[in-house]
Amino acid sequence: MIKINIILISLFTLFNQIIAQTNLSRFVVGTFTENSSAKGIYSLTLDKTNLELKSELIYEIKDPNFLCFSKDKRFLYAVSERKEGAGVVAFRFENGKLLFINKITFGAGTEPCHLAVSEKHVAVANYGGGSVYILQRNPDGSLSPVIQKVMHTGSSIDPARQQKPYVHQVSFTPDGKFLLATDLGTDKVVAYHYNSANAITPLLFSSEVKVKPGSGPRHLAMSKNNKYLYLLQELDGTLSVITRKKTELSISGISSVKQNEMEETAAADIHISPDGQYLYATNRGSAQNISVFSLKNGIVPKLIEQCSVEGNWPRNFAITDDGSFILIANQRSNSITIFSRDKKTGKLKFTGKSVQIGSPVCILEY
Repeated sequence: MIKINIILISLFTLFNQIIAQTNLSRFVVGTFTENSSAKGIYSLTLDKTNLELKSELIYEIKDPNFLCFSKDKRFLYAVSERKEGAGVVAFRFENGKLLFINKITFGAGTEPCHLAVSEKHVAVANYGGGSVYILQRNPDGSLSPVIQKVMHTGSSIDPARQQKPYVHQVSFTPDGKFLLATDLGTDKVVAYHYNSANAITPLLFSSEVKVKPGSGPRHLAMSKNNKYLYLLQELDGTLSVITRKKTELSISGISSVKQNEMEETAAADIHISPDGQYLYATNRGSAQNISVFSLKNGIVPKLIEQCSVEGNWPRNFAITDDGSFILIANQRSNSITIFSRDKKTGKLKFTGKSVQIGSPVCILEY
C-alpha cells in the first residue's frame, strides 16, 4: 500500500509539473541598447495561469533590434543596425540560452533592420542601404560573408522619408519559392524567385507591386491559405490587401489603421491570429494603439476594435501560439504589456500586467 501511494504521489506530481509547463509561454526579446537600460537579448516567460512575466538577460550585445529563429529553433539570428558595427550575429540556441557562433559585419550606412531564415540562407533587409543581402547558412549555424547583394532603386513623394529606397522587411513565402521585400522609400513590394541551390545568386527578380504614393510599406503578413498579403504602410496607416497569383502581385483591397485624420501615424507591426480569422496591427505616433480586424467575410479586413497599447511606441508584438494572449513591445515606455484575446470575437482586453525591459523592439515565442 505504501508503494502504491508513493507511485500515485509521484504520478500526481509529474502530472502537475506537465500542466505547469503547458501553462508557460516563452519568448526572446530584442532591444535597442544605445541610450537605454537594455543590455542585449532577453528571455521572457509568461505564466498564463497568474499572468506573471519573468525576464532574464541571456546575451549581452549591442542593439540586437530584430531576431529570427531557424525553423527547428536550434539557431537564432540577430541584426544590429548601428553604425560601423551593423551586421548580423549567429547564435546556437540551447535550453533557452544563447551561444555565440559568429558575426558578419556590413558597415556603416547599411542599417539592417529585419531578417528571414531559410534552411540554407539568411536574408537581410538593409533599411539605410536600400538593399537585400543574402548570406549562406552553414550546417553548424554559422554565416558566410554576403554572397549576393540586391540593390533597390527609386524614390517616392515624401521628401523627408522617401528620397531613396528603404527596405524594411524580408519574408520567405511558406513554399520556399519566393522572397518578399517591402520598400518604404519606393512604395513597392518586390518578389524575388528564390533558388536555394544557387550558391552565387539565389535571388532573381520576379515581380513587384506599387502601392499608394507616400504610404510607406513597412511590414506584411500572409494569409493562412497563402493567397493574400496584408501590407501595413507606416506613413499613412494604409492596410493594403495584395493578391498572389502565380508570380504576379496585385492590389485587391484597402483598409486602414487610421480612423482619425488628426492622428499622427506611424504604423508598425502586423500579424494574423493562429486560426487565420483575425488580423492585428499596431500604430505608434499619437494613436499608440492596436487595431483588430476580422478576416472572416471577404478579402478586405473589417475593423472591429482599436485598443490602447497601455504603453508608448508599440514597435512589435507577438500572439501566443495558442492564440490566448498578445504581448506588445512598447519601445519608448520600456515595457511589454499583456492582453488577453477572445478567440471567438478576436477582441482584446488589457490584463493590467506588464514587465519592464529597456527599449524592447522585437518579441518572438519559441
